[in-house]
Amino acid sequence: MNFFPTALADEAAAGAAQAPQPQFDFTFLIIMVGFFVVFYFLMMRPQSQKRKEMEKILNELKPGEEIYTTGGIVGKILKISENRDYYTIQVSASSTLMIRRVNIAGVLPKGTFEVVKTSDLK
Repeated sequence: MNFFPTALADEAAAGAAQAPQPQFDFTFLIIMVGFFVVFYFLMMRPQSQKRKEMEKILNELKPGEEIYTTGGIVGKILKISENRDYYTIQVSASSTLMIRRVNIAGVLPKGTFEVVKTSDLK
């Protein structure tokens, strides 16, 4: 039992054959590449440069330098472990802390630790 008459089936087949084939549009590809380039130059590249700069600063640290940590602790480096993963810092005249390298947020100018240590923190 045939539900479709053969004439309608023939018309549908002829119409499908004449339908235009979809073409690939390169504008979408160009827009996506453009977004990636903008994303790279605005987000990824500056962060990579910052990371490299911080790595250089950490590699050049030596005892006597004044640093601050991600937790806000200010101190002077007393000793660096052999693998340079741990730093012993002096935070006051009678206390020292051992911190990990990844917790160092930056280096302070010479003399900052003395000013902070001798200031009145009332």
